[in-house]
Amino acid sequence: MSDEEAKQPLEYATVARKEIDVAALPASNQVDPGLLMVKGKNGENKQYIKSLSHAVLIVVGKYGYANLKCVGASAINNALKAITVASGEATKRGVDIWVKPSFQEAMFNDVEKTAMMLHVRGK
Repeated sequence: MSDEEAKQPLEYATVARKEIDVAALPASNQVDPGLLMVKGKNGENKQYIKSLSHAVLIVVGKYGYANLKCVGASAINNALKAITVASGEATKRGVDIWVKPSFQEAMFNDVEKTAMMLHVRGK
């Protein structure tokens, strides 16, 4: 991230994902616009962590929060690294980021697994 981008407020970025009209969806299909699914990549993943930290900044800037859903130890590790990088960038912009962890059940191929949700908020 350049020095010029670091000086701008969090709202400077736009989310590079398809816009979804959440209100038009049925209640059972509600989509959390601040949800980020974290992959568990092993090995050389510095670029993935940098991209994820940038996504956290964008989503927190747009919605005021981000929820990172992690399944597996490497996904949790990647999420925490990305939040740490994002926190450093946000501090340069005068924003304080805090995290509240929780657990949630997730279904993968009809198998129920426990996922860790990291609720990120900006102050």
